[in-house]
Amino acid sequence: ALNPNRQPHDLSVDLFKAISDWHHLAILELTYLRGFRFEADYIAKKLGISRNEAGLAMERLVRLELVEKNRTGKYQKAQSRLLVESNIPNTALKNFHRQVLEKAIESIDAQAPRERMSATDILPIDSKYLPEVKRLAEEFSSAVMALSEKSVNKDQVYALAMHFFNLTPTPDTRN
Repeated sequence: ALNPNRQPHDLSVDLFKAISDWHHLAILELTYLRGFRFEADYIAKKLGISRNEAGLAMERLVRLELVEKNRTGKYQKAQSRLLVESNIPNTALKNFHRQVLEKAIESIDAQAPRERMSATDILPIDSKYLPEVKRLAEEFSSAVMALSEKSVNKDQVYALAMHFFNLTPTPDTRN
C-alpha cells in the first residue's frame, strides 16, 4: 500500500503446502536480522526448533528459490513479500494458521507483556460489514509492514496474526 510498485510474490497454494509449517516463513524473516547465519544450528536456536527441522526447511527454501545468495555470498529472502490466498478451505493454510495460533498461546505464558501485544474485542456486528473489516485489517497489516521496512536494526522476528471470527455460527455458515 505504501509502495505500489512493490507487488507481493503470489505463492501458489500447492507451493505453500511444501513450506506450510510456521518456521519456514520465520526463517525467511530471520534473513533480515543483524548477524543472521544460514546455518541449521543458528536457526534452530533462534526459533526453538530441532536442528533437523531447521536443516530440512533450509533445503526446501533453497530448492523452491525462496532464499538466494546475494552478491556477498549471504543468504537472503528472494521476494520481499509473499502472498498466499485461497477462497476455498485449504488444509495447508488451516494448519499454518493453527500453528501460529498455538505460538500465540505459548507467548501468553512465555513472554512478558512488554514483549508482545495481545488484545481481544468481542462485539456484535452486521455481517455485511465483513468486507470492510477485512479492508481495515489489511490496512493495519500494511502499516505494520511499513514499520518493519523502515526498521534499521532488526533484532527479532514477530508474528502479526489478526483474527475476526464468528462466535455464534449457524450450521449454514460453517465450512
